[in-house]
Amino acid sequence: LDVAGGMDDVPFGIATDAAVLAEFKISGDSGVALFKKFDEGRVDFEGEYEDKEMNTWIHANSLALVNEFTQETAGKLFGGEIKSHHLLFVSKESDDYEKIMGEFKDVAKDFKGK
Repeated sequence: LDVAGGMDDVPFGIATDAAVLAEFKISGDSGVALFKKFDEGRVDFEGEYEDKEMNTWIHANSLALVNEFTQETAGKLFGGEIKSHHLLFVSKESDDYEKIMGEFKDVAKDFKGK
């Protein structure tokens, strides 16, 4: 609960009902899953239930692998827990934009967490 209390920008939910846990495929009597509307859609926490480790995991997984740099995203990208970034500068007007972004996202998956 301390981790949830320290993050105003991430909604949290707690469930103890067996039917709810089964519906969301939480095995055993405890588990943490992060649901998101981008990338893989869901990530399950597999580390130790320690505040620092969970906090880092949530921050690392609550951003998309590839983000457009804007005033909105700047603070999340450079003010957060993740200190290493790969930058790509490409015009959205480029004929190869979709191809380049697809390849960059594929590479981002391989470098996530490194």
